[in-house]
Amino acid sequence: MAEFTGEQPSRSRARPFLSFETLFRSSTGVAASNLSRSDTPNPAVNGTLGDFHRILLRQGLQLNSIDTQKPFNRYLDMYMQCFPFVERSQLMEEFATVSQADLGNSDALLTDSPGKVVRIYAAVATGILLTPEYRHMETFATTLALTAHQHIPRVDESSGELETVQCLIAIALFSLFTSFGGSTWHLLGLALSRCVSAGMHHIRVSDAQSDDEEKRGCSRAFWCLYVFDTLISASLDRPYFVQDEDITTLRNAEKGALFHFINLRHFRETMPKSSTGFDDGSWLLNNLCSRFCCRALLEILSHLSPSQSTAETAMVVGYANEQLTGFLNLLDQNSTTQSCAFMGCDGLLVFRIGAELLCNPLFGTVRGGSNSATQVVSQTCLRLLVAISERFSSIRCLREILDRLVVFLATESRQNHADWLSLARRIESSDIPIPRRVQDLIYSIHINTPVSG
Repeated sequence: MAEFTGEQPSRSRARPFLSFETLFRSSTGVAASNLSRSDTPNPAVNGTLGDFHRILLRQGLQLNSIDTQKPFNRYLDMYMQCFPFVERSQLMEEFATVSQADLGNSDALLTDSPGKVVRIYAAVATGILLTPEYRHMETFATTLALTAHQHIPRVDESSGELETVQCLIAIALFSLFTSFGGSTWHLLGLALSRCVSAGMHHIRVSDAQSDDEEKRGCSRAFWCLYVFDTLISASLDRPYFVQDEDITTLRNAEKGALFHFINLRHFRETMPKSSTGFDDGSWLLNNLCSRFCCRALLEILSHLSPSQSTAETAMVVGYANEQLTGFLNLLDQNSTTQSCAFMGCDGLLVFRIGAELLCNPLFGTVRGGSNSATQVVSQTCLRLLVAISERFSSIRCLREILDRLVVFLATESRQNHADWLSLARRIESSDIPIPRRVQDLIYSIHINTPVSG
């Protein structure tokens, strides 16, 4: 296999346009320890750790160096349920093909079908991070991903738009679980740019009901990217890349919060179950689906006014309280058992849930003013943010803000102006921009609060 250099494009070789390879190398050349910024070099391809990975790649990497069947099955069980950008049967066939080629002539497969190698290497690398052994095998997972990065230019040169987009999706999904995979935001943007430029958001190119395999594949890729875009953009409080009015497929007209809540309940109750034999396979799938449901609930809650006291509002808030606290407990269990690696956006989600549960007065009504329930929520959120910040250091600032919020909300501190100033200053100086919704919730609890002398 060709040597991975880890070089970044130099200014002296600048072109009047940015090539695909340049954009890809730039996206993977930055660290993901802070999802909202891209000004830190990726340690996996720079410095001492980068030198170490280059040594491993020069020696050659065999997919069969370890038992890859278990992490691959984990990937199928979890990700192919939520991000089915290729058909499950196709990915299983590609895994068998790539595994067999690694025992013989892998160069021939790289020449004929580089996309298969990239997709399978990225799938196994991601699957490793979904196993309890991820802490001991992360170096192998990172090296597999870097190998996939290395072959992306071959895919771009020899394959069509659909296969290039599929490979970018696989690599972007890996970057969710590690700070060594490059910038998820930029990789997602690159995949979406290729997807939209190929017209996959139009019915003439993408059609899930078509007899044409290419059109069905384009539909899968586009809608997976649409969900992926919603996940990341909502986490970072950024605008969506794809606007609904640009999509020419049929969709529901704009409805109110109750309409979307009913649809969410239907999705949650009819979601597909795990189809593999792993004891914890269903737990992994539930873990990822719960992330989507919680983000949807947070969006629905943002459209409810605290002054609304209808039976429908009480139903939505009661269900949200149950689901959000249940999800926190699910992540807490993951942290205790180390069942799989955290996503970088998990820290943003935990912080957002904590602020919603602690500051939204609608939840105070549901909990009946119980201080013990509030303490459990705050302690769980803080504990999770500490654990997530071990992998994504920028999350520490969110933990500090939530910690100061908890102090301010304490009964004896509600009238302490110094505590409020400390909280407000930390929000303003946060390394991660605080979403406007969260700021409004936090500032709302200070309105009309008497200031102590």
